[in-house]
Amino acid sequence: MNSSNGPSSKGMTSRLSKVEAAKAHYADESPATAPQSRRGASYYGYGYEQPKWGETINPLSIVRRRWKWIAGFACLGILATAIYLSQTPPTFRSQAKILVNPNRVEVGDSDTSNDVVDEDVLANHVELIRSRRTIESALNQAGLIAEPSIVAKAEPPEDTVTYVASNLRIDRGGLGAAKKARSLTVTFDHSDPVVAQQVLQAVIDQYLQTLSQKVDEILERSHRVVLDTQQQLAAKIGELEQRQKLARDQAPILFDGSNTTNVYEERYRSLQSELVSADLEVSKLRSRLEQVNSTIEQIAASDRKSDHIDKLALIDVESLQRMGVFTDMQRDAASSTEARAELPGEVERARIEISQVLELSSERQRLVSVFGSKHPKVADIEKQITLTKQFLFDQAKREEDSSQASSPTLDPEAMLKAYVGFLRNDLASHLERKTELQRLVELAEEQAREFVAFERSDRLLQNEIDRQRALFDGVMERVVNMNSAGDTASFTQEILEDPRVGELVWPKPLLCLALGLLGGVLVGSGVGVSREFMDQRFASVEQFETALGLQAFGVIDDLSGIELSTSPKATGNAKGSRETFRLTRTILAQSIQSRGIHSMGITSPTPGDGKSTMVSHLSTSFIRSGMRVLLIDADLRRPTIHKLFGLPNELGLSQFISGSATLDEVIQSTKSDDFKVITSGEISLDSPEWLQTAALEELLRQTEDFDLVLFDLPPVLAVSDAAVVLPRLDASLLVSRVATNKRHQVINAAKRIDAAGGQWIGALLNIVQAPKEFHEQGYGYQSDSYRSRIPVKSQPSKMAAIRSFAAEESVI
Repeated sequence: MNSSNGPSSKGMTSRLSKVEAAKAHYADESPATAPQSRRGASYYGYGYEQPKWGETINPLSIVRRRWKWIAGFACLGILATAIYLSQTPPTFRSQAKILVNPNRVEVGDSDTSNDVVDEDVLANHVELIRSRRTIESALNQAGLIAEPSIVAKAEPPEDTVTYVASNLRIDRGGLGAAKKARSLTVTFDHSDPVVAQQVLQAVIDQYLQTLSQKVDEILERSHRVVLDTQQQLAAKIGELEQRQKLARDQAPILFDGSNTTNVYEERYRSLQSELVSADLEVSKLRSRLEQVNSTIEQIAASDRKSDHIDKLALIDVESLQRMGVFTDMQRDAASSTEARAELPGEVERARIEISQVLELSSERQRLVSVFGSKHPKVADIEKQITLTKQFLFDQAKREEDSSQASSPTLDPEAMLKAYVGFLRNDLASHLERKTELQRLVELAEEQAREFVAFERSDRLLQNEIDRQRALFDGVMERVVNMNSAGDTASFTQEILEDPRVGELVWPKPLLCLALGLLGGVLVGSGVGVSREFMDQRFASVEQFETALGLQAFGVIDDLSGIELSTSPKATGNAKGSRETFRLTRTILAQSIQSRGIHSMGITSPTPGDGKSTMVSHLSTSFIRSGMRVLLIDADLRRPTIHKLFGLPNELGLSQFISGSATLDEVIQSTKSDDFKVITSGEISLDSPEWLQTAALEELLRQTEDFDLVLFDLPPVLAVSDAAVVLPRLDASLLVSRVATNKRHQVINAAKRIDAAGGQWIGALLNIVQAPKEFHEQGYGYQSDSYRSRIPVKSQPSKMAAIRSFAAEESVI
């Protein structure tokens, strides 16, 4: 390689150091602080996530792009409205108002129940007006049953009555503050305004006539029913009262005004009380009999009969008196009155003495249970008992000695046995009385139960009489206050507005045209939005940059007729296109110089995107800025650079990387000393595989004398060559033809290179045949006049960003 083309070790070292320093600097940058042109996929998240359409699509942009669809459907809507207006017959509406007022004076606010009743009554009036019977009678009386305009509208199986009923509308209440008014608004729609008035008038007249007839019929029927009911209730009440009188006359009760006395109940209570007394007496006799028998057994077992004189205290006074009589008869001596009088006193004295002994014995048992048998108090009480018994014994002995001297010996055992006889006799008598009382109680209970049944029956009969009397009172009140015939007669009807000649209600031309236009706009907008979402292409530069996170350095709208000063096939003087690439070169050069980029590959998602043409024009634009540029055709499958520049293609990149030619042999000169080209050379099936060898790094090393080395690479989605080469270069530039590239194609291409390790610097957009919005957002010249395609307020921000970025890199 000669000195002009060959590498210089000094220049090579300086450029390598600049590149490494730039790479190290950018490696330290965070995605948030890196300029937009270097953020790439890491700035928008891994994998270039597709943006949300609500965030990236502007509705106004959709309208600008799809306005033809919207306008077309709007015209169709207006046309459909015109056809509808011409084919639709007019409809006229006649209207009448009826006030249904209650026949009662209301003080204060109406009760809720009254409001409900009023609503129900109004509903009855509505049904009466639109009933088939009312409408048919109205049409017959008015002679409208065969009206031609009505017959023509009534399509079989519909008749004229059904047609009128279906077009008759009734609304309750008024408007605004009169919303709750008890009024009915009746309307009828028909094609003839006069016939509409006649039909509505006939229906209203028939409604009033029917209502009047119904009122008379109901009044007459109500009076008849009320009077019949009154007579039936009076007869029923008389019959019930007679039955009650007979039943009470036969009942065993005593009447005292409104109070009654149950004879059986009083008797039952008296017998029950006697039976309880008899039970107590029988129990008492049995207990005393057992006690006396036990005492007799004790006396019989004793040797000294006289020691048991105290047992005679068991005999009651009445029995002692009876026994005294028998004792006197046994002694054959008549006792004096004084002796018989002294006997009860002696018995009472003996009873008191025995009671004292018993009380002392009871107190001893209590003290033993509390203090024990050895306690001093127990000993004292035992002494008292002993002394008392000794006293009684001595007293009994003295009385015995005295009685033996004056009278026969008193035998306690004989007296107790006699007393047992008295007790048994009394017990038998009480048992017999008890049996009789039980029989009487059962009989009284049965009679009382029968009386309870009578009372229940009498109560039910009285309740029935009370109910019949309440019904009778209600009927009498109805007769007195009968000023209405059911709910219908409780209201009066007043015509507030007579039916008038029908007014046109449909169709209304202005309203129909507005609805047709609105419908067409909505349908057109829907179709436009649908096509927008179905269109998989990018709709704007902003959408492209947002989806990929790459800055679009250039937007090229015309690739025809660009003058390539080094190409013999260049034609004409395309000043506008040349200025477009010049501006793109200026923007791109800032990033290239600031980042120390030496080698850069240009690729596209699919074939036919114009990448080769754009890289050729971009190369010639760079040399005009004073840079030494080397363009390498690395598309070893479909090379085009040699065709664009009219250069021979025998030797080129294929021969260099295969080792069959040197760099001096494959580099071709052009008219400019600063611009060299390496074509693809003759290619073979193995040529693409050579791009993976170390020869590519050798090529980069030998071309370091050039300021910029551009590689034209194959499409990313077509073959893998670009994914192999771009990671070895300093930067990657994506060319996309927005008119043909789908969003997913561009995103997938960027993802592949990013995954392979390539460094994106930005993108160039080929907007030939693209939507108009791209042209409005790009830069370009048209003919000989200059016109900026970017809105005025957007230009300073982009240029300011470029200057800020360049200033930042120059400091570094």
